[in-house]
Amino acid sequence: MGKKNRNEDLQIQRKIIDLTGKGLKFMRNIAIDFFSLENGEIGQWESLFYPPDIASVSVFPFTKKGKVVLVRMFRFPIREEVFELPGGDVKNGERELQVAAERELLEETGYKAKTIQRLTQTWIAPRGANARVIIFLAQGCEKVKQPELDPVEKKMNLTPVEKSLEEIVKEIKEGKENYDMQVAFALTALKGLDKF
Repeated sequence: MGKKNRNEDLQIQRKIIDLTGKGLKFMRNIAIDFFSLENGEIGQWESLFYPPDIASVSVFPFTKKGKVVLVRMFRFPIREEVFELPGGDVKNGERELQVAAERELLEETGYKAKTIQRLTQTWIAPRGANARVIIFLAQGCEKVKQPELDPVEKKMNLTPVEKSLEEIVKEIKEGKENYDMQVAFALTALKGLDKF
């Protein structure tokens, strides 16, 4: 079954509110979608809106010994620490997403990959934003230096952590640790490749 674009069926009208220059670092625009409901009323849905050419990258890195390198960091919206894939926004001038993935892996963890390839892509939070992330599989990773964290990452206590696949799956299943959804999505894509 292919993807279906329901924009025409739903007769959506979109209004974009530009937040540029409002002192916000991450929120660029707000989209408000208006649509007709069966009862004749107008429905409304608000979300963060990113230009279609903007993407983020995440990396699912494996060490030479088969451990996964995650980052643990405090997340302000939930006021708790979360295990996540290293990653971030593609910077101006980075034409290749793989270059951005390699940079983010090195900056956030201090690890360098022997090989890196595109694994999958997904939406970060489709209920509330149109931001997409491209997930890369990095293999043969080894620590080559200390992470280079920006002041916000330092405040969030971003810390690289090595875990086994079994440990990650167990912790997600038991719900005893907080994991970002991208970790589970990457695990699913990896399973589809018969990598574990």
